[in-house]
This record gives sequence, C-alpha cells and structure tokens, in this order.
Amino acid sequence: AMDIHNRIRAFDPTPGAYALHRGKRLKLFGSSMADGAGKPGEILAASREGLTIACGDGAVCLTDVQPEGKKRMPAAAFAHGYRVETGGVL
Repeated sequence: AMDIHNRIRAFDPTPGAYALHRGKRLKLFGSSMADGAGKPGEILAASREGLTIACGDGAVCLTDVQPEGKKRMPAAAFAHGYRVETGGVL
C-alpha cells in the first residue's frame, strides 16, 4: 500500500497514476494510507473521505480522481455519480 500511495503522490499531477474502472482509464490524484484488507484492487469503502482500495499489503484511500474525458473531482463525488459499490474492483 505504501508503494502505491507513494507512486500516486510522485506522479501527481503529471504524468499521473491511473487505474481502470469498467474498462475506462481513471487518473488518481491524492491518496492517504488506510486500514483494511482484501484482494488487490477491491473497493473496501466509499465515504466522504474518498475511496478505500485494498492493496497487496494494507489499503489506500483515494481522495481525488479524474474519469476519462472528465474533469478532476473528489473521489467521493465519483463514487456517488458512477455508483461505485463496495466489493467491486478498480
């Protein structure tokens, strides 16, 4: 989790870290370390703080994201607008 958190911080704002969500690129901006465990990429929680994603060791909380073709937004707004569900995969 620490490696992913550091990579997101290092690549913010360019060139940008990214993940795929429903086959589309999702740029990742801003993260923090979080508690949690699960399969790597599993969405553990969607809250006002952001999206908590399981990593190989621990979890990260994404605070800002940018869906493909859209503007940067808080991860909580993305989760609400794109109907992100706990247990899904990023």
